[in-house]
Amino acid sequence: MEEKKLIRERRRLENKILLGESRFEWSDKIDGGKFGDLIRDILILSKEVYVSRIRKAGPTNQPDSGLDLIIEYIDFNDEKCNEGDKPFEIKKL
Repeated sequence: MEEKKLIRERRRLENKILLGESRFEWSDKIDGGKFGDLIRDILILSKEVYVSRIRKAGPTNQPDSGLDLIIEYIDFNDEKCNEGDKPFEIKKL
């Protein structure tokens, strides 16, 4: 049960980073592969400064708990950096 909470919290953080506070409602069922391609293309074309790389995690309908894209993003250190400290870190979603 604790693992599910951690997964939900991670997904909430991922959604906040990728989508902000936006909410979407889809009325029709769409092809998962095409949707993944659409999201990847939107992120690439938006030239989001925090996103450094996007790639497919595997085949669209692979049993991977919904993980279709792997996104590498830059997480900036909000605190004042000292010499030798990393001002940012590359993380994956």
